[in-house]
Order: sequence, then C-alpha cells, then structure tokens
Amino acid sequence: MTVWDVGLDRERLCGQAPQCVLAFNVVSFSQEQFLLVHLEVLVRDINDHAPRFPRAQIPVEVSEGVAVGTRIALEVPVDEDVGANGLQSLCLDKPHSPFRVELQTRADGAQCADLVLLQELDRESQATYSLGLVAQDGGRPPRSATAALSVRVLDANDHGPAFPQGAVAEVELAEDAPVGSLLLDPVSYTHLDVYKRQGPLVIKTQRQNNQMLH
Repeated sequence: MTVWDVGLDRERLCGQAPQCVLAFNVVSFSQEQFLLVHLEVLVRDINDHAPRFPRAQIPVEVSEGVAVGTRIALEVPVDEDVGANGLQSLCLDKPHSPFRVELQTRADGAQCADLVLLQELDRESQATYSLGLVAQDGGRPPRSATAALSVRVLDANDHGPAFPQGAVAEVELAEDAPVGSLLLDPVSYTHLDVYKRQGPLVIKTQRQNNQMLH
C-alpha cells in the first residue's frame, strides 16, 4: 500500500474526532483465486498546527468594585490538532498581574477559559492593563500563539469629594447685600472618581443655627 504524493491530512479527513480510521476493501484475484481483504488504517495526528486566537486584540472591561475571584469568560484559541498535540495551556505573560487565566475541559470535551481576578482593583491607581495571552499545545516541540489582552478598569463610586486639608473659607458680607448674592466662587475640591458618571456634585453649607445661607 502506498501513500500518494498529496499525503494525508488528518484534520481534513476526520476533523476533531479522537480517532481517525480509514476503512476500505482490497480485492486480490487471479485466474485461480479471488480474495477480498478489509483494511482499516489508523491515521495518527502530528503536531502540524499551532493554536490560533479568533482575534489578535482581546478587549476586556471589569469594574474596580467587583470581588476577588470574579471570573470573566474568554474566547478559547482554536487548535486543529487533537490529544496531546492540541491546546494544553493558556496563561498570561506577566505572572505578577492581578489576574490569572484558567483553562478547563468540560465533560463533553469542550474547553473553556476564564480570566480570574486575584486581588482588588483600584482604577485611580491603574486604569488599564496590557497583557499577553499565551496559548501552547503539548507537541514536541510545542507550538504557541500570543494575543494582546487589554483590560480596562471601570470606575466605581468608591471616593468622596475632598477639600484641601485644613481649608477654611472666610467670607465678608455686607448687611445690605441682596438676597441671592454670590459669596464664594470658585470652590476648590478634588474628586478621584469620574464623578460626572456618578451624578451631579452638590456642595452645601453646614448650617449651625443659621437658616439664611445655602
């Protein structure tokens, strides 16, 4: 039996099937004898494909207020090889980031991947993370692929507005000042959150037995 010059492509013949078997009959005959032989050829996989990400750039958004252990589903890279030659690991290229990636295989054989939060996020300290997502198969030698994972940290209302430390505003007011007179402008303060998204900011005076100011 001879393999033609075009060779065998297991992925084209059998796709992701665990086993790839080609079954056929061979007839041998002569003037005196006729022989029918049934043959089954097991096509073994070789590591001729690298993992492949659906997208080269993977954007992810996560709120700074989510709990440690929060999981964010990721797209799983595709590897046309099977078994040990298929996708075996998925990890980040920066092990000290506040995230890790978990690759799991379900009971039906399908794989799923999650980005897991390892520590609390603070958007005011760091608003974005640029990471490399590395997929590797189990071939010898292994093949790998990398995609750019961009994590954007969304703001949560975790800070209040603050006046400068020890700030005291002194105002002089004439006794004949008309109602509605502007006494203090502008008011200086800081707000670490993106407060425009948290609603309008209202500044009020702290009244002490005086109902004439607001």
